[in-house]
Amino acid sequence: MGDVVRSVTEYLLGFVQSIPTLLLQLFIFFASTFYFARDGDRIWEYMNYIIPDDRKHYFKTLLKEIDLVLKSIFFGHFVTAALTGIISGIGFWIMGYPYPLFLGTLTGFFQLMPIIGHWPTIVALALYDLVIGNFLRAAAVISLGVFLSLMDMYVRPKVAGKYADIHPLIFLLGFICGPLVLGLVGFIIGPLVLGVTYAAVVAYKKENQDKNPEKLIDTIDTGKKEGSN
Repeated sequence: MGDVVRSVTEYLLGFVQSIPTLLLQLFIFFASTFYFARDGDRIWEYMNYIIPDDRKHYFKTLLKEIDLVLKSIFFGHFVTAALTGIISGIGFWIMGYPYPLFLGTLTGFFQLMPIIGHWPTIVALALYDLVIGNFLRAAAVISLGVFLSLMDMYVRPKVAGKYADIHPLIFLLGFICGPLVLGLVGFIIGPLVLGVTYAAVVAYKKENQDKNPEKLIDTIDTGKKEGSN
């Protein structure tokens, strides 16, 4: 028992000591986001000036794909997480849990994490109800978790697919590798970096298709002939 308490204490102390660094990372991230949003047109003018004429079409395609990817990330993941937090908070309030606003916010934050999703909060509340003997509410909160999972399976692909058809594995790697490299801020930056990389690959592919339409047609015809044989 003493080892467990010591380990928990060391973890909490380490977390408290990392708070200043975390706050600095968040400040840099949001400040950069603000200035990029405010001065985006001016930055594009500078880039347009230094980019060679024969590469401007590629960069325009790249910016278009990045815009679609960022919209897919935001609407497909952050909006879904916000919706999960709102619905779960209302559900917790109806079921009589204390601090439903905090619990709903926590559930929405967990929803951003792949695989884990909203279940940590749901499972913790269900175990609490089982311990105190409130089996009916435990079943109700588990049912709420199942409903949130079904909603996520339907809403997330529908919303994200309207902007960019990105494989879920890309976001999974972003959400896992980002925090390992950058800490808590990596939950945001990781998917963005991989999303922008994906957009660059898509833009490069479209650029080559636009430059070599005859080669693309020959490839398709060859594939059809091979399929018929």
